[in-house]
Amino acid sequence: MNNYANTFHDARVLITGGLGFVGSTLARRLVDLGAQITLVDSLIPIYGGNLRNVAGIEDRVKINIADVRDEYSMDYLVQQQDFLFNLAGQTSHIDSMRDPYTDLEINCRAQLSILEACRKHNPGLKLVYASTRQIYGKPDYLPVDERHPLHPVDVNGIAIGIFEIQRTAFHHTEVGDEHPLSLGTLVVSVHRAAIVAEDDATGVVDDGDAYLSADCVMRTFDPTTRIVMHQPCRM
Repeated sequence: MNNYANTFHDARVLITGGLGFVGSTLARRLVDLGAQITLVDSLIPIYGGNLRNVAGIEDRVKINIADVRDEYSMDYLVQQQDFLFNLAGQTSHIDSMRDPYTDLEINCRAQLSILEACRKHNPGLKLVYASTRQIYGKPDYLPVDERHPLHPVDVNGIAIGIFEIQRTAFHHTEVGDEHPLSLGTLVVSVHRAAIVAEDDATGVVDDGDAYLSADCVMRTFDPTTRIVMHQPCRM
């Protein structure tokens, strides 16, 4: 806890999907550590955001009702932030098959826009992105680790898998001397649905992504260094 306090005290933290279950829980932890919190949420009813989730801390956080698909809003919101916990997304694997365009828009294009906003306006930002185990598809072996082959079985896994490749490019690639693509710091992905039921090995999973804890997200940072540790988070 002391290391967390040293890392986050007075830090400016932006949480997308901040009025959802995980985002609001994370906000409560960070507020107690003395962080300056800005919560971003679209409050689209089917995605779980609710102002009641921050009852009791609403006067200790800033709330911005915005959609991560709005590039202009994200360009502004990432500025002067120290950390970004990017928890916004369309998480239902079943809905991704029913409405693939929306899933692709939220989980791929909007996420790329956030990286672009960071690159242009705050390249030193430390960013954690909530990915999904579903990018690995039906497991070839258990437990699934980051060396596992990628073979997603639905649109949600495909869209997020595409973004995983994009974020890697943002960390490693530079395009000429004047237009670096690199963010200057590692973009971490934490794989949600860390608790995997036996039936998940046989088909599409749904709703398991809720089991991502605030502690699990916060552990992605090594508090003693500026570099972010990239490792799967198991519960």
